[in-house]
Amino acid sequence: YFSILPVLLSGQTLGKKLLGLRVVELTGKTLTPMICFKRYGGYAAGMATGMTGFLQLIWDSNRQAIQDKTAHTVVIDARSGKRLALPEAA
Repeated sequence: YFSILPVLLSGQTLGKKLLGLRVVELTGKTLTPMICFKRYGGYAAGMATGMTGFLQLIWDSNRQAIQDKTAHTVVIDARSGKRLALPEAA
């Protein structure tokens, strides 16, 4: 479910599709089953840390939980047309 469905549905599971969210790889490449499997493994790490790995998104500047850090992904709002602003060169 968590490894194949995001590949087939362009970064969405049924729940993410319902909420208008999408998982994307930080480099902009398309998701592969292996990236999704790494992300799924991150859920185990989040539980092993006493759920602190999931709460990490509260204080992380990129709003990434442990599963996103391990797979180099981020969850975005697919309904928003906004793009992230890149920092300007100094």
